[in-house]
Amino acid sequence: TGLQVYFLSPTPLRTVVLGKNLLHLTLFVLEAAVIAALIVFRFGVPSPSILAATVAWILFAVPANFTAGNLLSIRMPYRLNLTRIRREPGALGNGLTSVLVQFSLLAVGGAVVVPCQAFGHPWAAPAILLLLAAGSAFLYLRVLAGINDIRQTRIESLMFELAR
Repeated sequence: TGLQVYFLSPTPLRTVVLGKNLLHLTLFVLEAAVIAALIVFRFGVPSPSILAATVAWILFAVPANFTAGNLLSIRMPYRLNLTRIRREPGALGNGLTSVLVQFSLLAVGGAVVVPCQAFGHPWAAPAILLLLAAGSAFLYLRVLAGINDIRQTRIESLMFELAR
């Protein structure tokens, strides 16, 4: 119910996606602040190179994660039914894809940081990760700019999947 109003609404999907991303960013910042406080309390302040690499990795991972989430929302939609969430095939497919995205982002961070630390160049990792962050931010902006076009090409399958 109400799905037809959404697709007839003058609100562009880009605005909806930006709102979703802003909510996720707010939750991420709150979680990161709590985790950082616990780490500092438990282990002390990390070295400046590790801190810089962590911030650079976050600058890479957040836009990349948002890009993947935005594309998954349009390309693989499913109607969430909380009473049957474990049995729904769409939930399983999106869940596995999301885990794969998260693992890939962690693997990229590890593939950059571990060799730089091992070869004694800890400040190379933040520089490399900042280059990757620029690329992921560019990709995020490109996907965000074209999200309405992607929706238009998939509107029938979106309506079918969400109205089911």
